[in-house]
Amino acid sequence: MKSASTSLLTIAALTTTALSWSAPKLFCVVNSAPAPNGTVTVHADVLGPYADNEMFTAWLDYSTDNQGTWQRVGMSPVSEPGFDSTFVGSITAPGSGTVWYRIAAEDTFGRAFHSPVNSGNTWPAPMNLLAPTSDEPAGDCINSPDGPFLDLTGCWMSYSGTHFYARLTNDDDEWPRSKIIPPTWYLYAAGFRNPDAPQDTWTYAMAYGNVLGIYTPGLYVINGYTFDFEKFADIDYELDGGTLHMRCLASDLTSHPKFGPWPNPSGYLRAARADTRSVDIGQNNYLHDTTNQSRWYIDRTPKFTVNQNQSPSLQRARVVPDSGTSQTNFWFNVQYTDPDSNLPVVRQVVIDADNPVTLKPGNHRYWTNVSYDGYADGFEPGWHEARFVFDDGMAEVTAIDSFYVDDTTGIAENGGPSVGRFSALPNPFVDRVMLNVPPSWGELEMRSCDGRLVKRFAAGLRHHWNGLDRSGSQVPAGIYYLRPAAGNPGSVIRLVRTTR
Repeated sequence: MKSASTSLLTIAALTTTALSWSAPKLFCVVNSAPAPNGTVTVHADVLGPYADNEMFTAWLDYSTDNQGTWQRVGMSPVSEPGFDSTFVGSITAPGSGTVWYRIAAEDTFGRAFHSPVNSGNTWPAPMNLLAPTSDEPAGDCINSPDGPFLDLTGCWMSYSGTHFYARLTNDDDEWPRSKIIPPTWYLYAAGFRNPDAPQDTWTYAMAYGNVLGIYTPGLYVINGYTFDFEKFADIDYELDGGTLHMRCLASDLTSHPKFGPWPNPSGYLRAARADTRSVDIGQNNYLHDTTNQSRWYIDRTPKFTVNQNQSPSLQRARVVPDSGTSQTNFWFNVQYTDPDSNLPVVRQVVIDADNPVTLKPGNHRYWTNVSYDGYADGFEPGWHEARFVFDDGMAEVTAIDSFYVDDTTGIAENGGPSVGRFSALPNPFVDRVMLNVPPSWGELEMRSCDGRLVKRFAAGLRHHWNGLDRSGSQVPAGIYYLRPAAGNPGSVIRLVRTTR
């Protein structure tokens, strides 16, 4: 390590402010299923130091031509229960193909962003394969009598399977590394930190310059507390007027002993930014310009393939309590899982084929058992069907439960899925259910929600019922009620037939 008592490479904006710096974070970036020529809904949770998400600005860029060109749409807060930090935007899907998209969100502290994927390692990386780390104005250069080449006008970054890329622009058409009279050397760098490194100490930077032959173009690691620095790998660089292109091997970064795990659990690199500096003959270091810090969500660029979808599923649909009065506030709950992590554009429970209640998610990790719930009251006396209906944009799934309203006692079903020696397994069922009817019950009646007699079963037998009614026709999915013709006349068993 070279001593930095003279601060040849004190990229202070990348290091000393890192502990106090904050910027938005992106979580649960998901989309609905992509039907051909349909509307795809995109959600992104944006979290930061504010309780009010109106403090954020968010937008969505998407490409339907393999990242050749990008279109931009704004995102706005969902503003519904269960989506306190969620922003929504929409994409019109083409008839086929793959759609790439990327989210950016920012506040006064900085920006969080996805970047394109330079999968072909195009060098220098073109603008369509880069994303801006921030908006950088011209004319904000400080301590700079030397020239506009120290005034940054932009910083862009991207990645591939093998490289990290940076593109810097300035308010000039050159990037001088030194001038002789008086002796001054110029440094230009783009850097970032791994938030999952073992120590919150180290900044990594691709840098261009030449200071006394000590500091030359390369990949550097900088101690954010002592400002010691070390060049540990070379970089590629190319100048094109007021544009400076740099790239480094990803393996050079990720194999460095202080870099930390990669891919990392956080999913981003923090403090992604650029700056310009100069060093004089006395080795005094001066900051001239720096871009705002950002969180770069690298290697997580979202995409979807049109007309490719796996159906979601619903589990544990229930109404609690099973019975009550018209004043009872019934709780409707179901668990949603989508193997594609698609969000449901329809998420409701429909009571008696009418009166839909929109359900609220417990979280937005749709790939594993998200609990949805809602409340409703004021139902008329009698049996009510609760049909849970979810749609991910291409596939609808349903699940069924029921409840009973009685303003006299508020009690209907007796004993849950089994009463005495009676049992119905499984319940709910799809194709077949096993009914065990105690001899003391006598004949067992099955009726539909409207009271129609569906079937009778003999007592004292185990019946493997295949869903056929008295006429031999398959009964539809729904709620059915079993009541003994003898024994305890108050015993009512609810049987649920559902779809796959």
